[in-house]
Amino acid sequence: MEESKKVKEEKMRLIDILVEIAEERLKFHHSNAPDAKGKFKKLSAEKLANWLIRTRKGNMSKITGSLNQQANFNRKDEPAYARKMDRTREIVKRKLDKKKKK
Repeated sequence: MEESKKVKEEKMRLIDILVEIAEERLKFHHSNAPDAKGKFKKLSAEKLANWLIRTRKGNMSKITGSLNQQANFNRKDEPAYARKMDRTREIVKRKLDKKKKK
């Protein structure tokens, strides 16, 4: 009898932890960067990379944050779009590395 009470308490503790984790999942955040107005979907990966570098003033962390958010929120429904965001991130990295070396 005593054992089952401990088991129930442990199960409730685990459920509470799972609920907490579920509530902390990804949340969409708006940035103070210029509104993309569909640019993420319309532009090619190369042009999107150029636009992001220009509007985020070459700040790789802001660019990565924007691309990660787009990729993660669309990975299930639009895998091709998520791959485009990953490709764009690689292009941005390459371009910013070239600028650094100059």
